[in-house]
Amino acid sequence: MSVPIRITVDADVARRFVAKVALSAGYFVYGDLFRMNVKHQEFRDIMNHRPTELGEAIYKMEALVDDRFSTDVSENLQVFRAICQATRPSSLIGLVPGPARFGVFVGVLGDYMGMISVPANTIGFPNEGVFRWGHVIVLDKKQGATRLSFRETLEKLARQAPTTL
Repeated sequence: MSVPIRITVDADVARRFVAKVALSAGYFVYGDLFRMNVKHQEFRDIMNHRPTELGEAIYKMEALVDDRFSTDVSENLQVFRAICQATRPSSLIGLVPGPARFGVFVGVLGDYMGMISVPANTIGFPNEGVFRWGHVIVLDKKQGATRLSFRETLEKLARQAPTTL
């Protein structure tokens, strides 16, 4: 006797998840600064549509996207991946405003899910205290949510064992 089993793998699910997290966390952390200054429509397009569904519009998008299956070895992405691994078994959301972009990376249970960066006017975004160089929220089962600056996260990563972030 045999039982047919059908397994479907959605290669876009992590990318779409990162876009959804970017929208909610971006507004949660930065409020109206995020709403008024970040090209969040691109997060919505990625969240609501598979690349094949976007048609020609995909070539006009300015979003930079990386996911867990990417083989890109650029230094920034390696740092994001290392931060995610250092939080194992916790999860995290990293929000990193740059000179003309707003990036979000997400880790779930220590595994890097991906990163999306979209155009933004980040001139008025805070860059001191828990917002220095960006903002990281670590979600831990025991400790709850811990909020750190991106700089503080990098400093902890540099001086501690990867599992103690």
